[in-house]
Amino acid sequence: MKMNRQHKYSLDSNTLREISQRFPKCELSYEQLSHTKVQSDIYSAIPMGKKQFIWFTYYKSECVCFLLSIDRNRNILAAEKVTTQFSSDLALGTILYGTSLRYDGCSFFSVEDVCYFEGKQVTRKNSDIFSTLSYIFNEKVGNSLLSKQHIVLQVPVMSKSRTELFEMIDNLPYSVYCIQHVQLNHNKRANEVLRQNTEPKMPTAVFRVHADITNDIYSLHCYVNDTSHTYYDKACIPNYKTSVYMNSLFRNIKENRNLDSLEESDDEEEFENVALDKFVNLDKYEHMECKYNARFKKWIPTKIVKYGKVATPKMIGELIRNTYVKSDRYSRRY
Repeated sequence: MKMNRQHKYSLDSNTLREISQRFPKCELSYEQLSHTKVQSDIYSAIPMGKKQFIWFTYYKSECVCFLLSIDRNRNILAAEKVTTQFSSDLALGTILYGTSLRYDGCSFFSVEDVCYFEGKQVTRKNSDIFSTLSYIFNEKVGNSLLSKQHIVLQVPVMSKSRTELFEMIDNLPYSVYCIQHVQLNHNKRANEVLRQNTEPKMPTAVFRVHADITNDIYSLHCYVNDTSHTYYDKACIPNYKTSVYMNSLFRNIKENRNLDSLEESDDEEEFENVALDKFVNLDKYEHMECKYNARFKKWIPTKIVKYGKVATPKMIGELIRNTYVKSDRYSRRY
């Protein structure tokens, strides 16, 4: 599959007027969810961010991808020609709807709907929409990060379980605006707008953290008394952001410091050094605050602390037990 790439730039007013006149009407079927719990087939975590359209089309005999900014009535306010990877077939007329966001220093577009696919309007039945999106992401678009100016298309985090989705949300590197409830045999979707503190706060504890030779493996140690410590468990590294942060503390990985270094070759000294631990400091440790993840039953390192007391096995056990008590109360409320 041949992929097309362009650089990002804004369009002038004449070009904007021209493409606005060509842009077809897009029907979107969403409604606000009442407080009554709705049983759905799929729950999607819709990111907080700017609502926009992605439009693959032809312009001046060229396959292009436009990122369109819209108002509340979905009128086009601005447009940019953007860099992404896509099959030229999509330029027959494919329109995606979703949310623009940035995290880990890169641009992403979270796609939640498809209005047109290769010139044909997609029916509003949710099963057809999801089937079309699945085909697009498997066959028609790439998800490689080519540069910092590149926009990566992705789908929202999803689950068949609302409870499981909330646990996944806790580890996302961006804020979530709503939970989208999808019933596959229906034409509409319901958005459950999130309020702060609707989920029980996960506990934190301080561990002594050591790095392993293997990437993204870190051991957590707790204190059995004031002078000795013991191994407790491996840390959970749930996403790229956490991985880069931990690498910055314990490892010398230049690719994590600068995307441009991906194109740089190793110097002669690095190339000749074949030691397994040449990029990691195995003697170093840090006292770090870690957050408990109930889904994985693991602790996630979040930051270095200077004055916090390292937890004991008894303290950790009590924190975890209290977490499950709070979670059970929450599930009964909702």
